[in-house]
Amino acid sequence: MRILMVDMGSYTFRDLKEAILEENHEVDELYYFFKDRFKDEFFSERIALTLKRKAYDCIVSINFLPLIAVAAHEFGIPYISWSYDSPLAEQLTEYFHFDTNHIYLFDRVEVEKFNASGFNNVYHLPLAVNTKRISKLSFSKETNQKYKADISFVGMIYDSSLDTLLYCADDYTKGFVEALFQAQFKIYGCNFIEKAIPDSLIESLNGSYLKLGTTKFKLNKRGLAYAINTQITHVERTILLESLSENHTVNLYSTQQYDLPPAVNQSGPVKYYTDMYAVFKNSKLNLCPTLKSIESGIPLRALDILGSASVLFSNYQPELAEYFVDGEDVIMYESLEDAVDKANYYIENPKTLDSIAISGFNIVQKFFSYSDRINTLLVY
Repeated sequence: MRILMVDMGSYTFRDLKEAILEENHEVDELYYFFKDRFKDEFFSERIALTLKRKAYDCIVSINFLPLIAVAAHEFGIPYISWSYDSPLAEQLTEYFHFDTNHIYLFDRVEVEKFNASGFNNVYHLPLAVNTKRISKLSFSKETNQKYKADISFVGMIYDSSLDTLLYCADDYTKGFVEALFQAQFKIYGCNFIEKAIPDSLIESLNGSYLKLGTTKFKLNKRGLAYAINTQITHVERTILLESLSENHTVNLYSTQQYDLPPAVNQSGPVKYYTDMYAVFKNSKLNLCPTLKSIESGIPLRALDILGSASVLFSNYQPELAEYFVDGEDVIMYESLEDAVDKANYYIENPKTLDSIAISGFNIVQKFFSYSDRINTLLVY
């Protein structure tokens, strides 16, 4: 096949391209950084010119990009996107209806929601990891020592817009949202927030915005649910890092600085293709709390950890439990208290950690390879 791959700097592009080339497909690459994913005349002209110059069997991108969907539809070319972001921004659904779209998402529940809304061109496909590339990495003694820790977390704590959305809400609405927050905060493996938000609450909030003269903004259930889930993620990750740092060496690698106790070592960002794996290899436990709005799927960071033959320390996720056994292949917690207890146990009894890391690695090597995934992606 002759494939046009379009990228804007995504993490998994190189690994996917390598797997496609290994299957002897012809690949042309178009790189472009979108300032506005929905309107960019320069890019639209550029991709149109590219498609006029050469005939392609399909266009492939990491994450769904609406301007590619428009171009592919105009030229009648299949457009295949595979996202490691979840949930997808709601504005993207305006471009889902093209019959040339083949949209792959890693979270099964999100796919089921889109299918129930009438989008039959949205499919479930778990993410992958390039264990061959990672296995070739080597690190100096100095690097290994630099990243040595009991527990490490590579990621963001997130900031939520929830307080802003509720700034004009009445006391009943604020109390209802707080009750939803507290209920969902304690539950893993099932997210009920969006279903639990009544239409009347959204109507009340939008009415409050109108009274203040805000006419261009209108909130819906999905937007409020995402804000609540993001706030839960922020609080959960903050409490986890604070609690775990009381008895263990905890390193946080992030692009931002957060209001955390000094015991949490905030060490700045690490490079995805190199030092991130040094962090994983030199940490006894690699914390990976899933964004609360990812309802069932296995996020990319979890596979990165497992693919480096390191120990994944994650909250319970339904799809994670389908492939991995807690205490044998990964370590999963079902509450914040459970997370602290398990961290204490495994760090004090490290003999099982090597076998857990190796077992998890063997599973991702067998079931989460890029070569298997492209056999699904390129059949449409």
